[in-house]
Amino acid sequence: MLATVLLAAAALHNDATPPRCSGETLGAYWPAAANQNSTAIHKAAQTGELWRCVRGLVRYRWERLTVNWKDLNKYERVGPSNPPAQHSSGPQAGW
Repeated sequence: MLATVLLAAAALHNDATPPRCSGETLGAYWPAAANQNSTAIHKAAQTGELWRCVRGLVRYRWERLTVNWKDLNKYERVGPSNPPAQHSSGPQAGW
């Protein structure tokens, strides 16, 4: 019985883990169904679960293509502690 539980857990883990991102999978989407089905691409993009294998400066990596709106409120926006004073003459150079 323990072996059955372990095999089921391993199968679930494998389905939730993307393959290794390499030169062979460059440009591929994750979840894998998005590679053959445009409906799956749209569904994954709408839920924020669409990833693509891209080449970075040093190595390949999975990069999220979309942002889920639920993830936006997890992080506070960091701004300047003392914003510059606005002048009536108009915006300063660089703004």
